[in-house]
Amino acid sequence: MNNDFRNCIMQENILNNYNSVLLKNKVLEIYALIDYCVMLDDSIVPPHITASYNVIYSQRVSINSSKLENFVIKKMMLELNKDNSCRNRLLSKINIALKKLSEVELQAFKLSIYDRKNEEIISEEMNHCIENIRKIKKSAYAKFLISLGVDRDCFNN
Repeated sequence: MNNDFRNCIMQENILNNYNSVLLKNKVLEIYALIDYCVMLDDSIVPPHITASYNVIYSQRVSINSSKLENFVIKKMMLELNKDNSCRNRLLSKINIALKKLSEVELQAFKLSIYDRKNEEIISEEMNHCIENIRKIKKSAYAKFLISLGVDRDCFNN
């Protein structure tokens, strides 16, 4: 995908093909899956969006220990990573999908999905009318799901 995809919201004629409710529900399903993975293994750190709207994802845990402890911990982490390779791939794909959103989409995505704020509050915080917020959110959800390749059942009938 080219850089234009990253720097703007999707065109309205494309967005009209998608159902907003289905898009949001699919995104919420994905984040429920992430929450479940974190619940199963608290060493999993999902991608997060910083206050400056950068996407951060790290599978590394920094530990200050002796060389022997570091060696043992590294071996254990390698074994865990083998077991968690599917989870890590999923989180890496989510990280890439989030990085494809424009800054305004990322801001709306963070406020609606991560912070669970309603459209009125998002509208005030982003300084956009509610209609624009809906378009931005719909664009963000669509781009996110397209990047993950799971948008096919979110089209209007």
